[in-house]
Amino acid sequence: YLHPKIYKRWSPPMWLVHKGWELTSVSIAAQLVTAPLGFLVFGQFPNYFIIANLIVIPATTIAIYLTILQVIFKDILLLEKLIIFCNTEIIAFVNRFVRYIETWPGAVTKDVFINIYQCLLLYFILFFFIRWKEKKDFNSLLILISSVLLIYAFFIADEIIRIAVV
Repeated sequence: YLHPKIYKRWSPPMWLVHKGWELTSVSIAAQLVTAPLGFLVFGQFPNYFIIANLIVIPATTIAIYLTILQVIFKDILLLEKLIIFCNTEIIAFVNRFVRYIETWPGAVTKDVFINIYQCLLLYFILFFFIRWKEKKDFNSLLILISSVLLIYAFFIADEIIRIAVV
């Protein structure tokens, strides 16, 4: 849903830049939707996700197609082994690349733990921001602002509790 909205914001003239923007807009859309869960479950945010996804998305797409080919050609042993080898190498390359990106300074913002209510509020904020941008209605703006204020209240309360416990 978000990808086409982000993608249409810019139309680069050159083919290579256009393909890069296509991958970037997919990355941004995916990150917006998964970031609250990343905070909830892992307590972190990948700061270089756009750079990483320029390699990860095409490589994993190839791996998915190779996996389908592996199933199709499962009865042709030599071809199946070749496909498995290629797929294994692609996945290993992606893993090495992601581990390399993780070594960069500031690669990950850590220790941003949220609770389930804050996670839901982040989704409310995202949903009502999109709704407000599309419809420009007052109710969506009111719910958006209320959700932002409420999540700030949660963060402040968490900080007060953390300070009081220490």
